[in-house]
Amino acid sequence: QEAHEAIRPSDVNIKSTQLAGVDRDAKRLYELIWRQFVACQMTPAKYMSVNLLVSAGNVELKARGRTMTFDGYTQVQQLSKTEDNLLPDVKQGETLKVLKLDPKQHFTKPPARYTEASLVKELEKKGIGRPSTYASTISTIQDRGYVRLENKRLFAEKMGDVVTERLVESFPDLMDYAFTAGLEDKLDLVADGEQNWKKLLDNFYGDFKVKLTHAKGKDGMRPNNPTDVPDIHCDKCERPMQIRTGSTGVFLGCTGYNLPPKERCKGTKNLIHVDNFSNLTDDDDENAEIKDLMEKKRCPTCSTAMDGYIVDGGLKLHICGNNPDCDGYVLEEGKFEVAGSDAPTIDCNKCDGQMELKSGRFGAYFGCQKCSNTRKMLKNGEPSPPRMDPIEMPELRSQKHDDHYILREGAAGIFLAASKFPKIRETRPPKLTELRTIQDKMEEKFQYLFKAP
Repeated sequence: QEAHEAIRPSDVNIKSTQLAGVDRDAKRLYELIWRQFVACQMTPAKYMSVNLLVSAGNVELKARGRTMTFDGYTQVQQLSKTEDNLLPDVKQGETLKVLKLDPKQHFTKPPARYTEASLVKELEKKGIGRPSTYASTISTIQDRGYVRLENKRLFAEKMGDVVTERLVESFPDLMDYAFTAGLEDKLDLVADGEQNWKKLLDNFYGDFKVKLTHAKGKDGMRPNNPTDVPDIHCDKCERPMQIRTGSTGVFLGCTGYNLPPKERCKGTKNLIHVDNFSNLTDDDDENAEIKDLMEKKRCPTCSTAMDGYIVDGGLKLHICGNNPDCDGYVLEEGKFEVAGSDAPTIDCNKCDGQMELKSGRFGAYFGCQKCSNTRKMLKNGEPSPPRMDPIEMPELRSQKHDDHYILREGAAGIFLAASKFPKIRETRPPKLTELRTIQDKMEEKFQYLFKAP
């Protein structure tokens, strides 16, 4: 497969200083392209690796770099700062003069959090998975609430920690990186016909079945026991609540959930992590309350740092970082409000109900107590602007399914979606001719579209 044509000057004899009638940025861009093109046609520069040892009294100074023996393309294209580690061409025994002292202090930094791209590279490095499975693996750990993606960085969630700890304890061989990479190699041998697949599965399942049976037993996998909080009661049945961990994070669930089906209570309370308000913190005294919320307490049972959560805007619950393995918690009473906002409740824009502040898989949001309306909470603590109500378009039929389209507004703008969503996940951008048929139903903020030719 041939490469794309390079961006190059049409006449290499024309310098940027000879360009007339163009602005300064255009000249600089031409200069950049011209230098890169000419440099790639020149001979490489030549260097000699050098370890330089300099004695100054009782002190020995060391430097590692290189000296240039032939400048080559660098006559046109200068080295970047990351590549420029050139040392002076000195001879053994030569006396050097101190021209300048430039003291520098360096600190080691912890490794950066994984991005989706760097995680794929790590999977490739450890031999885990295949290119066809990388995307599904990364989406699965996010869908199940094991990690969250924030500012293109992956953060481990409580559910991910709990699941990983339990699996490593019960299936150490299965969770080992070497096992996964080794199994991939064995499957390649099966694909090449060099190993019998039935024998491979028998060898694996024999040991796995024993460990699985033990994990299911009474003394097997460590249970994820909820923590009772008798001071907080269920809104539905007045029973005490429990701290539970689910795919959406930590929440309060009614103790009546463990009763028989006819008596079971499924009441829950949302816990909003104080980290959701960290971007509101500044040096003003008005936000001193938010700063206090960000201060972590120590668990009275095991002295581990505790995570703070807001409950209904009137309580703050500190939960041990080792929960559910540690049942330590601290409950504080008070009132939490964000300066300049009506949080934790606002008026619903679709009914006469109140929208309360909740926490979900994608962060804090406002959910109506009467209808299904939701609004995302912005970084400044304000609710996001209300979105347009869906508009039925029965005359637009799907080409793949027996269904019609509905015009909806999403985070990236308006789009057409199947009316039977989520059963039918079909979407496409609308055409202007299609939108003209419902121009009178669309909100004022979208009327600018109809000024297009």
